[in-house]
Formats: sequence, structure tokens, C-alpha cells
Amino acid sequence: MTKLIVAAALAACAPPPPAPVAPTASAPVPAPDPYREYYQDRLGGRPVGVQDRLELPDEPPLVFHGTDLKTDAKAMLKRGFFPIGSAEFFGGVMTPAQSEALVRSVAVEHTVAETYLYDVPTADGRVEHQATFWVRVKPLALGTVILDLTKEQRGALGRDEGAIVTNVIEGSPASLAGMLDGDVLLRFDGQTIVNRAGLLELIARDAGRRVSIDGMRHGEHMHFEVQLGALATEAAGELGDR
Repeated sequence: MTKLIVAAALAACAPPPPAPVAPTASAPVPAPDPYREYYQDRLGGRPVGVQDRLELPDEPPLVFHGTDLKTDAKAMLKRGFFPIGSAEFFGGVMTPAQSEALVRSVAVEHTVAETYLYDVPTADGRVEHQATFWVRVKPLALGTVILDLTKEQRGALGRDEGAIVTNVIEGSPASLAGMLDGDVLLRFDGQTIVNRAGLLELIARDAGRRVSIDGMRHGEHMHFEVQLGALATEAAGELGDR
């Protein structure tokens, strides 16, 4: 589910986050906890505290009732958060207080910073319950989500080399340099960007340096002067396969 969350988010708009839900003192909680039972971990069983790219939250987790999974995920990526887990299951109606209590418990267990809840009624009278669990990423060298070009994009560009920016994190070096979602990156300090993996290697090599990056936006040449951050890593696809 988490792959779908992030992939779908790449094409959506990023609205401001909703107000968090205050903890409920006495909410009757169903047992067993289905959010815990159906939790899907994206960290390979390695806790947030041992991940060198993730920030440990210093506050209790915030719980939000999401409005739309795609746009909420887009907003979280823009804010520099990474989805470390998700849960999805079908069941009966739970009160908001019950859902909040269950999700908050799972969020505390997995050291989550923010959680989004969704309850979607289905035609057969059931409810699809969804939750996404997020932690902030440490400042990245460029501050983007990068993907390989699709076959269609390569055809439109008339070339096989390059990588596409699908999300620019707010306040990141990429954002300060003027990069936008959808920019195609072609050259890095004069060196051809072959694909996403090649670009990630270049970013890691030159972390902390000022570099020039050339690309295309809507058919027009773009040139960026970027002061890369010191963290020698970058987001690939889902903010996390490197």
C-alpha cells in the first residue's frame, strides 16, 4: 500500500496539513488492534532510531484525520517526511475516538511523528480503514524525489539519458535553486546524467559542494546553481531506496 501512496502522491497538489487530533483519555478500544495486526513496515524491521537518514521525533505522535490520501501524501513529501509504514483493512464502523486510540498506540510503538487516518465506506456496507505513518527525513543533499524517465518521457525528449524530479522538498537546496516538480535533469557539473542511480552517485560524491545542474522544463533549457547539503544521500522514488 505504501508504494501506491507515494506513487499516487507524485501527481497531486499539496494542501496545508489539517489540525491534529487531541488524544482521547478514555476511548474503548477493540481487541485485537487491527492497525497493529495489519501494519506494514517499510524499514525492514530496523527501528527509526538506527536509521541515519530519519529524525527521531521529540514529541508524542500527532494524529490527523486525512481528507484525501493522494494529496495528503504529496503534502507530507513536500514537508520532508518519509512513510515508514501503513495499515489497511476492512471492517465495521469504529468511532473516531477508537481509531485515534488504536493508531496512536501503534505510532508510539514505531516512533512515528505523524499519522493520517482514513475511513472509506464501501458499497457493501463495510468500511476500508487506512492509516499512514510518517517520520521526518534529515536534510538531504539536494532535497528531491527522483525517478528514472519513463519510456514515454524518453520518447518525448528524444533521448534515453536523464532523471525526473517528481517532488521538491520545501526549503531544500533544490527548492532554493528554483527546481520544480517535473523538471528533467540532464547534466551534473557538465557530466551526463545517465539515470536516477547515476545521479544519486553524483550527488553523494559532491555533497556539501556547489554544483551546476542542467535540465529541461516544458521543452526549455534550465540551468541551476545548487549548494548541496552535507548529507551524502538523496531521495529516490519513494524517499528511501538508498
